[in-house]
Amino acid sequence: MRLDLADLKSIEEFVDKFKRRYQSPNILINNAGVMWNPDRKGTKDGFEMQVGTNHLGHFYLTTLLLDFLKKSAPSRIINVSSSGHTFTTTMGWDDLLFEKKYDMFEAYYRSKLANVIFSKELDRRLADANIKAVSLHLGAIPSELARNLNDKLHYKILNNIIIAPLMYIFGKSLLQGAQATLYCALEDHDKLVGGGYYTDCKLHAENPGARKMENWGRLWEESERLIKAKAPK
Repeated sequence: MRLDLADLKSIEEFVDKFKRRYQSPNILINNAGVMWNPDRKGTKDGFEMQVGTNHLGHFYLTTLLLDFLKKSAPSRIINVSSSGHTFTTTMGWDDLLFEKKYDMFEAYYRSKLANVIFSKELDRRLADANIKAVSLHLGAIPSELARNLNDKLHYKILNNIIIAPLMYIFGKSLLQGAQATLYCALEDHDKLVGGGYYTDCKLHAENPGARKMENWGRLWEESERLIKAKAPK
């Protein structure tokens, strides 16, 4: 089914069709990803592309499917983050969408930090509904995630001469990279640690900022505010 996480209307249309077609989904894997746009690009609704797709799109999709996930509990929500979330120290609350100053690396890192924070707040809110939410790091894999670097010649050279070969030599295969997601999807519900951040199929320490509970609620509130201002419904 077609779904564009950079378009709130597309998300709504997908959810409407999904609910008519299916009855009891109990696993939601949020896996869309945009990384390192050299220039600031906007989603259909004007959000910065990386934060808008990697976090806000997933946030909206998840909240629209919560009633279904509650009906089919025990359920789980898996947010694919990245170890890159540890490379930033803040969510940048005063410029969440990089409207004042854009940095392609920081935008990606914050979007991935948002994935971890979102998972923790989701897990806190849904504990009584028997729904667990976790985040994870796939590992460095040879995907097309960095293809946006090809928009600029010097970044294209960096990507093809340095980053891609290093990924091939030191990274994981696609099959190996899928293991963390499969683990979180298939592990016994009682053994899965809600709110946890997994890498190599094990719990791993996350960014200290993701452990601050004041950030959990604030990100939820900011996400609701931004979406409410733009959502078609």
